[in-house]
Amino acid sequence: IDVTIVGLDELSPERRALGWSVPDFGRARTMVSPTWEQALTLVRESGRGIHILAGWRGMRYGKRLLAELERRSARIGLLTEGCDGRGWRGLMRRSVYWRDAVIHRSRIDFILAMGTQGAGWFRQCGYPTRKLFPYGYLTEQPPVSALSSRDGDVFELIYLGQCVRRKGLDIALRALAGMRRLRWRLSVIGSGPAAPTWRQLADHLGIGARVSFTSALPYNDAMARLAESDLLLLPSRYDGWGAVVNEALMLGVPAVCSDACGAKDLLGEAWRGEVFRSGSASALRTILETRIAGGRLNTVASLTMPCARP
Repeated sequence: IDVTIVGLDELSPERRALGWSVPDFGRARTMVSPTWEQALTLVRESGRGIHILAGWRGMRYGKRLLAELERRSARIGLLTEGCDGRGWRGLMRRSVYWRDAVIHRSRIDFILAMGTQGAGWFRQCGYPTRKLFPYGYLTEQPPVSALSSRDGDVFELIYLGQCVRRKGLDIALRALAGMRRLRWRLSVIGSGPAAPTWRQLADHLGIGARVSFTSALPYNDAMARLAESDLLLLPSRYDGWGAVVNEALMLGVPAVCSDACGAKDLLGEAWRGEVFRSGSASALRTILETRIAGGRLNTVASLTMPCARP
């Protein structure tokens, strides 16, 4: 099987500054930022190949490529996340996707949707179940090693990601504010418009001294900080997936995320982490109290984590 990976857009300077690079795709051929003529030539030469699009909205040439593939009766798949269907914005999104489904679903052969959450979204938007396959957002192995022991008795929590309201760190701060008697510390690593608001909220709740804020770090440094932690927090109001959960698990660090994160599919066993009701600080507090009271990761690993197998 010959595989070609086409990146329609270059990595942004911001991503490159953080250490991001084009992943190692093994034997697959890669084409980055092609012209329209190059992309069209690839389609013409593909014969009966299978074309998998990462959606088409917001992508350079996305709609033109879809139209060209449909015109050629090509075999088409999508590899994409679902959307947040809550509230009036969710209704608007669903109406747009319903319209897309009416126009395109007969010519789209399959959808590799991000998790059961993504598959559910496309089912609600009118795509037939037989064409929907829950899929995983996959990441490379972090370039650091998991730790076998940790010093000190302060439970280390970490949030790693964008500082935007959708990520829900304010929910986690409210949950932690009710646990002053326990020994914990939270590291928030990331940049975005919500960072000052979160910092003010931590001070207002009386836990500012326990919460540190650090701007986005280069990728390798961020993974090293993650490896030193006892628990990853991803309290998002909505997340199509949440790849940092993958990275935490590969470093032996359990995660807690909301049920509005696609990556909740990875947390089916307690030794990997837990899932709480999106938006509920009290539900998150119940989980965190038990985790923190249980002690640091190296203390409980031998009791709760089975032997890993390749």
